[in-house]
Amino acid sequence: IKVLSGLTRQIAEGRYDIEIPFDRSDEIGELAVSLKRMAGELEATTVSKDCLDDILGNMLDPLLVFDRDGAVRSANAAACRTFQASLTELTGRHVSDFMSEDEHQDAMYGFYHVTRDGGPISLEGQLKKPDGSGALALISWSAIADSQENVGHILCVARDISDRKRTEEALRESEERFRALVANSPSAIFLSDQKGRFALVNPRFEEWYGVSAAAAIG
Repeated sequence: IKVLSGLTRQIAEGRYDIEIPFDRSDEIGELAVSLKRMAGELEATTVSKDCLDDILGNMLDPLLVFDRDGAVRSANAAACRTFQASLTELTGRHVSDFMSEDEHQDAMYGFYHVTRDGGPISLEGQLKKPDGSGALALISWSAIADSQENVGHILCVARDISDRKRTEEALRESEERFRALVANSPSAIFLSDQKGRFALVNPRFEEWYGVSAAAAIG
């Protein structure tokens, strides 16, 4: 009994590499085997949790966990950096605190969609930074089920897409300038593939060769 008490104390202290110093087939032996099995399961769970904590801690994107009332219950290091607050300071804050004022409705739509339906959803929205400025982000919401398979918590991951959007806008403007240049050129311009099929012709090409773009392309 003293040995078993010592093993139980060792497990309670988080030391799971226990060894049974005897080999018995009675109830004491069965209890000792059960303790060793439990220690192994606890060790595996602890390793898995530590691994998950490492993954979440090293994520570049902010991650927040809300309860069904919209209050923060957990956050990763990236969220703390983004919102310039400690985990203690973030805990309890409402989901709407992290969205620009004109984005509250969309933010709450994503939150309540997951709360009600349980299915994941991604929306673009403006994150509210501590200085009051906004950062365009792709905000993904998903549910964390409880033991009864009901929505227990809501997971939110926000990816800053400001740079991507600026690049997309610059590309769009560049394409518009190119099309305007081609359309207004005094020279006949066309683009064709390797098989000689036209992909683009400008108005001057149509004029010179007496063929419409619709007839030439393809």
